[in-house]
Amino acid sequence: MLCSGSTLLPHVNANGFWLVGRLLGMNLMQTLRTWTVIKTLVGVCGFALSASIYLLAA
Repeated sequence: MLCSGSTLLPHVNANGFWLVGRLLGMNLMQTLRTWTVIKTLVGVCGFALSASIYLLAA
């Protein structure tokens, strides 16, 4: 959870990007849109969870 910010705004050089695109049969633009939204949501949710735990513990 501490590194949730590193998942924001991924790039096409990531292995997972190409894996998801090929397995789901998407073209480059579809994969970019889908992967960016998913990874951004993961980053934001991870940050929110980390911030919540920090505020509860402090």
